[in-house]
Amino acid sequence: MGGFRVRSQGAQKFLRECEVAGYFTKHKKVLVALSGGRDSMTLWHWLSELKGELGISELFAAHVNYGLREAANREEAALREMIPDLKVAHFTGDFTEASGRDFRYAFFEKVMAEVGATALVTAHHADDQAETLMMRLITGRRLRYLSGMAARRPFGAGELIRPLLHFRKEELDAPRYFEDETNAETTVLRNRVRNSYLPMLESENPQLMRGLSNLTAEVGRAFTVISDLTREYFGKGINLFKFDTASEALQSFILQDYLAQFTNVEVSKAQFDELLGILRRPGQHQAMLNKSYWAVKSDKAFYVTREAPVPDKLVVLSENPNDGAYLAVNLPDESYEIRKRESADKIMLHGVHRKVKQIFIDEKISFEDREIPLVVCDHEVYAIPALGIVSDLCHLNENAKIVKNIWVKVERSR
Repeated sequence: MGGFRVRSQGAQKFLRECEVAGYFTKHKKVLVALSGGRDSMTLWHWLSELKGELGISELFAAHVNYGLREAANREEAALREMIPDLKVAHFTGDFTEASGRDFRYAFFEKVMAEVGATALVTAHHADDQAETLMMRLITGRRLRYLSGMAARRPFGAGELIRPLLHFRKEELDAPRYFEDETNAETTVLRNRVRNSYLPMLESENPQLMRGLSNLTAEVGRAFTVISDLTREYFGKGINLFKFDTASEALQSFILQDYLAQFTNVEVSKAQFDELLGILRRPGQHQAMLNKSYWAVKSDKAFYVTREAPVPDKLVVLSENPNDGAYLAVNLPDESYEIRKRESADKIMLHGVHRKVKQIFIDEKISFEDREIPLVVCDHEVYAIPALGIVSDLCHLNENAKIVKNIWVKVERSR
């Protein structure tokens, strides 16, 4: 027999799956997300055994130690023995599933850049897919999220690949791995789904897993069709003129498709409904979606940006600059105020007091320009610099009492 080694059925199936899907055709350097459990250790074992046939030149491993169990440090030490160049990060801070996931994937992206890997490979399998689908059904997620995890998607400067999605847990045959004792705890929803709900449902229907897999695939195909329909509504964000012509049902999917581009933005159902209402109503809006992203609605488009909107500045001079770009404002008092608008602000124009808010609406003034300060004296608005408007009270006539003159100009930040 010499050095010949019999390959397991699981490894043979894995090789066929990878070759048919072409997972590693363009990837020579591959990073494996390694937890130490049966799933990821099987993935590592199969990739190590088959990397020559898959065209992989270098294989790297990265592990996150959340420090939630005493055994975690022992497992890390054992992993370091098996994989000397293992990259490890330690989670710090208050743990939630979302915060842990964000930390983990940010770490993996960093390691990919360090080692020059173009693919991150994770060990999510068919049972994980079913668990995720069931959890989303239980927690009332939108239809989009019933499409399950994709086998591959863009990630960092390369791609995230999940080559085990057609494998059941029972097919994974790692020779050595660590069992996380917290997997048996019933305080966690995923554990209840994994250990109680799904086995009970499978006893009713032995083909349940196949049915759930077919459901996620069909939802995925439906959203491919929907994405083809929504594409025409996008430019710099969502084109609001086109959006207004769409049916309410399609409007919901337009917003969903647009937000789906931002993988670091998670929008709750309540947030989504609020944003959809904002898009459907007249008026402009801006708000933080999370600590890194802003949602902005102008008069023409709705878009998400990492850049906080920079306010324009108001330059105020007390001496005449003899510059036509400045607006002259004549005031009846030395004391005046430069401040942002308030809901009750009014200005005298053509002998009639008009609400500043209504002027902005009538003139379709952008959200940014509405934030440019006003010139106010004795609770009366004397100038709206963003519009180049001054109050009738500024006009020089025989009854005017002018004590102070200033010149103002809007300094644009964009």
